Amino acid sequence: MTEFRCTDLTIIIPTIGGDLQVLSQVIRAIKADAAQVNVLVVWDGRQTLATQARNQMLQDGAAQVIEHSENRGLSAARNTGVDHCHTPLAMFVDDDIVPESGMVAQLLAFHNTHPAPLQAVMGKVTWQGTPFANRMTRWNESKGNWNVFSTTVSGARFSNFMGGFTSFKTAAFRALRFDESFKKYGCEDTEFGLRFFGRGGELVFISEIVGLHHKAVTAASYCREHMAAGFSKALLATLQPDDCFQVGYFRTAMSRHYPPAFFEGVCAAADALNVDARATDDTELADLMAMLTSCAMLSGYASYFREHYPQFDGLDFRSSDDAINIDLLAAFPPLALEFARIQRQNIDSFSWLTHLQQQMPHYFAPYQLAWQMTKDLSIIDRFEQQAGAKSFSVAVRRAIAQIRDPSAVQQTQGLTARELYKNLLALPDSSTAEINHLATAIVQQDPTYVGAYIKLAQSLHHDTDLRHIFCAIAKYFAGFRPRVEQREHLAKIEILEN
Repeated sequence: MTEFRCTDLTIIIPTIGGDLQVLSQVIRAIKADAAQVNVLVVWDGRQTLATQARNQMLQDGAAQVIEHSENRGLSAARNTGVDHCHTPLAMFVDDDIVPESGMVAQLLAFHNTHPAPLQAVMGKVTWQGTPFANRMTRWNESKGNWNVFSTTVSGARFSNFMGGFTSFKTAAFRALRFDESFKKYGCEDTEFGLRFFGRGGELVFISEIVGLHHKAVTAASYCREHMAAGFSKALLATLQPDDCFQVGYFRTAMSRHYPPAFFEGVCAAADALNVDARATDDTELADLMAMLTSCAMLSGYASYFREHYPQFDGLDFRSSDDAINIDLLAAFPPLALEFARIQRQNIDSFSWLTHLQQQMPHYFAPYQLAWQMTKDLSIIDRFEQQAGAKSFSVAVRRAIAQIRDPSAVQQTQGLTARELYKNLLALPDSSTAEINHLATAIVQQDPTYVGAYIKLAQSLHHDTDLRHIFCAIAKYFAGFRPRVEQREHLAKIEILEN
């Protein structure tokens, strides 16, 4: 087997040119760690790359600087980097993450022991030890979205894909590619991960590979990013509706209207709390930031649908389900199908389904229609014949496999915790042995997976003490989840505890 060396690795740094001094630190830190490693910078700036800035990058140690003629987004910048990479190994490093020494040796050790094409590794990204650490970053790393770096055991596989500090086999990522529809912040990793994990990919966390995050965080900057992330979350729902569209989240988002003054007020309160560096209790700040995260995401999500589906803006999604004519929703097939299901309408109409399929060619019906099926696979058979070579989503393939062979739910090897959880949800509460099997496989990968503990508790009909233990564990980890998701979890836990 070929042993990878420093010359086999290229570090790809996408940048919009926000802070050139930090970018210089990133390049110099990489070259100081291993001088033979290639560094490739992809300039995706909103301004033309100045000659002085280009020369500085080359002087710092970049082997190549590639410029986009216009800002195209992170996905496009990553694809450009991979397209111009001529080594078998590569790594994405965001332009504000300064690697600590020893990174390259750790990466090579990983790839030399994990040579499969779809085996990738991600290090730990932290604000600790940087001038940018504050109460907000402490909250984000303990209870916010970044808590994954403090709650995941080194050597474990991540359930979700993250690309900002990740090393991989170049050919595999060149074949997969990031979806360049994503122009704003967020969700390009999630969409990529659906395809990466769906093909058997593994993203392993190694905590000894450390990157220091040189990024200032204020409540206003955090709010802007999460509004953009909400917008991207809605785009993701249209690209991968089988896996990512949730009608409950859609209805909540479309029923909210947050004025600018609301976000200004919440941000001002959070910033006021953030300045107290001596504080050791972040309870109030945590509550504010959780609310800000949820509201900003919902606002961004709704803005996408109001912009791309203006006909939805006049509909009252707070009213009873029967009050909405599903024909008005046909522009977005997943929503139309979900409301048809809620209203228990007969949607076994090949012409109507075909019409929806034409509206969204990448969308496929069986997963959404699985609720009305028993042993009758005629709908799936018809659509498989009609669709030809269409690529099914992960969820569709899993749903079809489970309908055709219920015992397939027991096949856990090679699945991520996220994929295992979908199988777990498909089980009835009476399938205690299967629930225990899948839930155990999930928490072995990810001990923080709230839904697995809840499902275990739901399956315990007689052992009240054990049920309360699982509820207590679920409640603890639910506290780390986004506010909307947290409410859903806590509502289920409350029912189980009573």
